[in-house]
Amino acid sequence: MPSVYHHHKTIWMLLALALGAFAGCQTQTPATPVPTDQTIDSVQDWYQQELPNAPIGRVVEVAADYQLAAVGNVVHLDRVKEGDRVTFVDINKEIVAHGHVARVNVPYVDVKYDSDSSRPPRQGDIMIKVSDSL
Repeated sequence: MPSVYHHHKTIWMLLALALGAFAGCQTQTPATPVPTDQTIDSVQDWYQQELPNAPIGRVVEVAADYQLAAVGNVVHLDRVKEGDRVTFVDINKEIVAHGHVARVNVPYVDVKYDSDSSRPPRQGDIMIKVSDSL
């Protein structure tokens, strides 16, 4: 006759197998696709029409470990200087982050984004400097 210990051991093994099978069946969240250049161009053009004097560019690379975003294709790059506050928006024109210019490294701008942003900027987001462009 099996002991109580044997029954508990069997129950725990079955429970572990069931939990393992359940965990393996969960769906993975797909990575957010990078928007097409055409979509990014369209959003950047829209902001350029709405804010014709504002420096506007697109995120080309992110170094998440350092909270830095490299921004390229910046119009009015001559109006950007270290310390300027900027805003990042996604292709839906939703604000996703704020930050400040850490370095102007022509033809790029390196931006240190705030840690309390709704999400880090990512490739395809648009950077806008609005403060003294209106």
